Amino acid sequence: MPLRLITFAIAGFITCSAFATEQIGPVHPIKEPDMLQEIYRVLNEKQKSGEMARLQKEAVDRAKHSIENPKAVKGLARVEKARVFYWDPTVRVPKTITDPNGNVIAEAGKTINPLDYVNLPKNMLFFDGTDPAQVKKAESLMQHYNGQMKAILVNGQPLEMSRQWKTQVYFDQGGILVRKLGLVRVPSLVSQEGKRLRIDELEVN
Repeated sequence: MPLRLITFAIAGFITCSAFATEQIGPVHPIKEPDMLQEIYRVLNEKQKSGEMARLQKEAVDRAKHSIENPKAVKGLARVEKARVFYWDPTVRVPKTITDPNGNVIAEAGKTINPLDYVNLPKNMLFFDGTDPAQVKKAESLMQHYNGQMKAILVNGQPLEMSRQWKTQVYFDQGGILVRKLGLVRVPSLVSQEGKRLRIDELEVN
């Protein structure tokens, strides 16, 4: 078969195949909903039905409950017998510390005691606000120290207690201070004695 006829035959075959393919069925463009428009549509529906307001109220209520009722610090027992121990805040500098001008503040390997430079401004009492005996002890100590003591809860409602006592009551979120000071029982009173912190585990009735 001459080359020209072969070329025409191939071209005709391709044309017929393409035509046959086009005739299989109607072709429609693929349409995907705009994601942003879909989000707006859902939000509008929820707002009209009142579900949005309900969800917002539930979120606010959860946030308020979390603030009013922080998670209790775990691993603490109630003091059964009074005892005293000390905590030395001295730390060894892992690497040389310099100021923005390059002046050395502390050399690597040296030890530093923060109490050489600052004093503990107030005594700190760690206690369980759900234990009436500990709360009573805390109230007594607050009066005794006449405002020179920080009340720090490890369990309970700090905001509600602050409202009742008309003074700031703190909460050791995540037990950071408890772990740092090595506290294992409450109530515990932390005070400064020389270059160490004295920790009194207070017996309560």
